[in-house]
Amino acid sequence: MKTRLNFKKVGPSQEAAEAMQTRSALLRERAYEEVVIGGAATADEVAAALGESVLSIRPRFTELLQVGWITDTGIRRPNISGRNATVWAPLSE
Repeated sequence: MKTRLNFKKVGPSQEAAEAMQTRSALLRERAYEEVVIGGAATADEVAAALGESVLSIRPRFTELLQVGWITDTGIRRPNISGRNATVWAPLSE
């Protein structure tokens, strides 16, 4: 899955976006695998299982939803901030 680079202007911002693109792809793949193997989960739960920052994992769930790899289960569970978070599951084929 190729995502559009998002940066403010050519230079350091673009370089950071390009460097993050490979890492984003890896995190997206790992997040998806965790939901497939570990079962339905919130982005925060997956971040904890992978030992990654929720700030790195939450955007990956938006990307996975956009390409149709995951779906909202309709279940909500509290996240680390105490707010209800969506529980995601892999989309059945």
